[in-house]
Amino acid sequence: FLLPPKSHLPYSKASCLIVPTHWNASCFGASGVTVPIRVVPLGVDPDVYKPQDYHRKDPFRFGTAGRLAHAGARKGVEETVQTFLNTFPIEEDVELTVKIFEDCPLPAVTDPRVVYVRRYLPQHEMVEWYKNLNVFVSLTKGEGWGLHIHQAMACARPVITMRASGQSEYITENNAVCCRFKWEEPDWTVYKGYGQWCIADLDHASELMR
Repeated sequence: FLLPPKSHLPYSKASCLIVPTHWNASCFGASGVTVPIRVVPLGVDPDVYKPQDYHRKDPFRFGTAGRLAHAGARKGVEETVQTFLNTFPIEEDVELTVKIFEDCPLPAVTDPRVVYVRRYLPQHEMVEWYKNLNVFVSLTKGEGWGLHIHQAMACARPVITMRASGQSEYITENNAVCCRFKWEEPDWTVYKGYGQWCIADLDHASELMR
């Protein structure tokens, strides 16, 4: 991603800028930020987000999460829902649970296998939510860090995502199921004109979910 011209940035008045990843630092630098940029990785509390018992559940449950309001198109939640429906058009032994927030518009999906959790969850409930998943899927177009991805991994849940943007600093081919993607310039939403974001190969995502 790129940012508006430097003259419009509040960061020019700061003595330094703190970001969670080197990818963030490169984006801000390329956008004209000249103050020192310091990288301080994010993390999760290992006493809270820790490996959970894993076993085959019935139905087999995929999960995805993200805020749909406030330019939430970046999160790729809608693409994940549609990919799930395309991949499993009639199967009754699969489910997708979608964690969003109260202010998020509720998509017009009537399939009972897509279950929306539309409220804030405190940490202990988030852990329980991850515990009830078989696989976490994130088709996000770009992340500063990717906290849901990190939390799911800390709870020992397999993750399908792209090795791109912020999460690329801890995602590898050995610790996640990596989906193919390509970089494109957004041609819609508030992100138009501000650089590129990553677009998941939805056919490959479907193959991985299958």
